[in-house]
Amino acid sequence: MASFRFFCIAFFCVIGFIPHYWRAEAACPKPIWLPLSNCTIARANTPTVDSWGTLLAVRSSGQELCLVPSTALNNSILMGVDVCRPDNRPNSTLDQCRSRRGGLLDVAAMGSSFIPIATSSLVPDDGWRMIMAPSQPFQQAGKTTLNLLSDASIEMPVAIVTEGQNHTTSELGLGLSSVFLQSLVDAGLIAARVFGLNAGSQSTAQPREGSLVLGGYDMASISSHFTEYPMDYPLLEDISNRVCPLQVKIRKLILRPADGDDITLSDEGSDIDACIEPYDNLFRLPTFALDLFKQHTQWTSDTTEDPELLVPEPGLLYPSSTGFNGSLLISLNNDFEVEIPNAELQHPLRGIAANGTRVLNNNITEANVYFNSAPLQAAVLGKVFLSQVTLEEQTVLGKVYLAVDYDAKRFKLARQIQRDVTPNPVHLSPCSSNKLGVGSIAAIVIGSVLGLLIALLLWSGWYFRKRLEAIDWKVEHFPHSQNQTQTLPVQPVQPAQVTF
Repeated sequence: MASFRFFCIAFFCVIGFIPHYWRAEAACPKPIWLPLSNCTIARANTPTVDSWGTLLAVRSSGQELCLVPSTALNNSILMGVDVCRPDNRPNSTLDQCRSRRGGLLDVAAMGSSFIPIATSSLVPDDGWRMIMAPSQPFQQAGKTTLNLLSDASIEMPVAIVTEGQNHTTSELGLGLSSVFLQSLVDAGLIAARVFGLNAGSQSTAQPREGSLVLGGYDMASISSHFTEYPMDYPLLEDISNRVCPLQVKIRKLILRPADGDDITLSDEGSDIDACIEPYDNLFRLPTFALDLFKQHTQWTSDTTEDPELLVPEPGLLYPSSTGFNGSLLISLNNDFEVEIPNAELQHPLRGIAANGTRVLNNNITEANVYFNSAPLQAAVLGKVFLSQVTLEEQTVLGKVYLAVDYDAKRFKLARQIQRDVTPNPVHLSPCSSNKLGVGSIAAIVIGSVLGLLIALLLWSGWYFRKRLEAIDWKVEHFPHSQNQTQTLPVQPVQPAQVTF
């Protein structure tokens, strides 16, 4: 019996370790790869939405939205249908508004797939609160399930915006306290609050698609070592009131004409604090740098926008007959340099036509520099920065790749391979060097169970063989003790005597 008890204990110990092994495997899921590109939403009896970003679907409602990654937001913000009411879209058509917003979410049509919650229960977004002031930052909030193009889905709280003009499209919140990243971690879909970004390019001459990797980065896209930037600054201290988890310092900002000497747009010996923010398309420069850029590119206020086009994020405009021919060189701390070539620095004016499609006006040239000085007085390096080539010893090396690890409080920049590659999403840091793969776990568990079953069979055979040997020995040595019963004579019963 002692042997049997030992077997039972061993068996249940192995069975008890199975969930542990599978939890270990679940702690290191493969990162999720999503495309970033021109984003088209076509629905029956509804004009096509022509936008840019990553396409997400709202489960059960059949609604799709194009979301642009943003590190300035913790919550993911979805544009509600009321944001395109006539009073919310001055000087634009409904189709223009829908494409500008990346599609609209009809909460009323979602039924039970949208569970309302209080907006006060959302994670704080101080930057968005300042943008929306004096209005409330969010008009609605709720829990819903978002389907990713990777076939993964996640239930999470989202914020709904139905008013305001100081924003463009729905945003996928990838900020320091990202609800989206944390929800993916909590659901076991990614291992850490990490993402990798290939911003692609919206260049009219050489457009290319990008990608967003959740829980890691795309190793196949990297052709150099990473340059690391620790988040060792006070994380709650924003740059001039702008929420900015990805802070860098611009050591040099140089306009490089095709013919002529370099023109310095920054003060010698004085760094410019700047944010890397993929939500912004354009560069946003401090006032002194913007004024010098205008001066040396012969910008004038004579060129006006095309009244037929909606331009959500207007840059500096030039007549196409003049334009300028030059590039922009940006030197960051940690010796990382980025050059924006002329093909990326300017392009024909791009906007949204009345029918919601994206079109070009070849009579006007637009620079990828915001027409006004940086909002909230913070320099911003937007998607056009992440789309460019890096320089090392004056040699063009590749496009810029961004990898962010909030858990480790660091982000990294690297050059990209300049050709189409097969994505290879991997963890940015070792997820766990001692965790076993699925095959190893299965082999250990199945092998252990089979081993115990074999041991049980062997023990059972040994046990019954010993029992039989014991019986045979007893029969051999005590032959008359088996099946013998002593018979006693029956005594007659005497009648009892009764005394009166």
